Amino acid sequence: MASQSAAYVGVLRGLYGDKRLASFFDWASEFKNDVSQTTVSRIQAQIKSGSDDPRSLALDFCKKMAAEGCGKLVLGRHGKKSRMEWAYTLRSIGAVARGDDDYLEPREGDPDEDESGQPAMVRFEIPLRGASYPKASVELPEGFSDQDVTTLIDFFQDHFTVTAPVARRKTAYRRS
Repeated sequence: MASQSAAYVGVLRGLYGDKRLASFFDWASEFKNDVSQTTVSRIQAQIKSGSDDPRSLALDFCKKMAAEGCGKLVLGRHGKKSRMEWAYTLRSIGAVARGDDDYLEPREGDPDEDESGQPAMVRFEIPLRGASYPKASVELPEGFSDQDVTTLIDFFQDHFTVTAPVARRKTAYRRS
């Protein structure tokens, strides 16, 4: 790791020398809590782009970071956004690039996963007919997407007969 870290230091500081990218590293170095991933859109918003195509600049930056081993660029599919999944803490990447530190801090497991490697689950309680009737509950993986919600809707429509029209309503269901 020490020899790799020295190589990363030079590459990151070289990238920090690009004024357009320096704002991203400044932003990243201010993180107090670790994040496992950052969307390309968020990276694009942090980069000061003088180019006509800021999205291209952000993607090129992500490809460079992935090529250097700082993370993995995951292109958006099935409703998920394109994102960088970081191999090191984002704060340490920013600090090394700025010259505040010489060590990249590896990420410690995925906070969205439990000890078994499975995604952390969130339990929702859904009130049904009234206070005297039992509540339904649903467990879903932390960070489920719009596509996951669509899949659940399709499942319920395929497996249950609904005889009356269903009015959709926005309800904030309580996490338990």
